[in-house]
Amino acid sequence: MKLRKEEKERMKVFLESHKRSIGLVYNELEDTLNYKSPIVEEYMKIKKKLMMTMVSFPLSPETCPFCLRHSEECDYCEYGKKHGACDKEGSDYNRIINAKRELLSALEEYFYENINTITVMSPKVADTLRTTMEYVIREKLGAYNRVLEILNTRNTTFHQYMKAKKELLLELATLPLTVGACPYCLIHDLRCDECEYGKIHGKCSMEESKFGVVCFKVTRLTIELRNYYDEGFDYSRGISKPILRAFRYRRMED
Repeated sequence: MKLRKEEKERMKVFLESHKRSIGLVYNELEDTLNYKSPIVEEYMKIKKKLMMTMVSFPLSPETCPFCLRHSEECDYCEYGKKHGACDKEGSDYNRIINAKRELLSALEEYFYENINTITVMSPKVADTLRTTMEYVIREKLGAYNRVLEILNTRNTTFHQYMKAKKELLLELATLPLTVGACPYCLIHDLRCDECEYGKIHGKCSMEESKFGVVCFKVTRLTIELRNYYDEGFDYSRGISKPILRAFRYRRMED
């Protein structure tokens, strides 16, 4: 199935808007790290905002070619026949939405913004954070650019777009939660007993800590997103490609 021009243009509007939002928040983060004396707490507030912006990725009907093609009439939707009607409990889309909502809720508590301490980071820590976050944003925007490039190509198919969009969603769900993105880990060299973050939010090695809960929710969302689109399924025929090939082979024998 090929995408129509008006479908591509409509999806581009929403995708470009979210890409732009990520870029704007990243610019805030970059400005914070470029201060003469960067403040850890300010960095953490904006990093939290950036991660929540990433997870607020586009899953609305305006970015779904199946919804646009069928005007959200799910009874005729090829996607729904494989994954379940999106508005039904237990469908792949519904499970993704629930996992996304749970992750956003966990991120709300990732860093308490009413902390009154002021911690100045060293230039070395700021440089490490800058290098890490530059890589993170390059990967996110690169995934976005691949989707938009596909939409700017003639004769784009549903498969090309949905495959690239699934890769984009998985990339956006990969959050900067490594040591290289955490000023506390860098300042204390992973000595958790000295970490101010751990004293307030729980030691990151503990599953029940705010960091541990976020990591768990990221894993759940990633698992659900793997079911967002099946590259081996022929949505135009409602049949998996291996079965389709076997069917054609039998027809040739007949």
